[in-house]
Amino acid sequence: LVSPISVLLALGITANGADNETLAEMEQAFGGKIEDINKNLINYLQLINSNSIYIANSIWINALQNVDIKDDFLEANSKYYNAEIYSEKFTDQTAVKINNWVKENTKEMIEKIIENINNDTVMYIVNAIAFDGEWENGYDENQVRNDIFTNYKGEQKDVEMMISEEKFFLTDGKAIGFIKPYQEKFSFVAILPQVDLSQYISQMTGESFLDFMNSR
Repeated sequence: LVSPISVLLALGITANGADNETLAEMEQAFGGKIEDINKNLINYLQLINSNSIYIANSIWINALQNVDIKDDFLEANSKYYNAEIYSEKFTDQTAVKINNWVKENTKEMIEKIIENINNDTVMYIVNAIAFDGEWENGYDENQVRNDIFTNYKGEQKDVEMMISEEKFFLTDGKAIGFIKPYQEKFSFVAILPQVDLSQYISQMTGESFLDFMNSR
């Protein structure tokens, strides 16, 4: 799984090291100036802060490479993204350290993010995000049982399922779904397209998703 906010944070950190045409293109992709991007992302992180979500950023610099790392780059990312800064000679042990850092900052839910280290690499920007939430209405033992699951290829498999009735039902004519809240300020959203899956995904936009969420 890839989290959109994880990608945004990594790109935001990267954008603080960009300049000229590269920076202009990144700002165009973000839809704003780097100063606004930094402020918007830190505000978003404060908004979603809870005991259920773990987000961490770090920058790993290869001391073997003779590269001038600007102080402004490190200061901005430390200030807005709480990025931890590490500088060392990259070896295979560095990969172990990065993976241990990820494991620690995700409460051991993500154990490995990198396989090996290339000595020619100048820098790694690492973001880790993990979620561990309790359902607002949990499942009893009798609500967990085996049933038939059909995947997008039409293949069927006997799997263990959680069975429950939900009160937030969604439909827009192209898909059905439901919302199941967690104890804190997050919810799980399930969407089951009634049309071809690839077609539904390719036509999905932020606006169409919000319309679907408001169809309850």
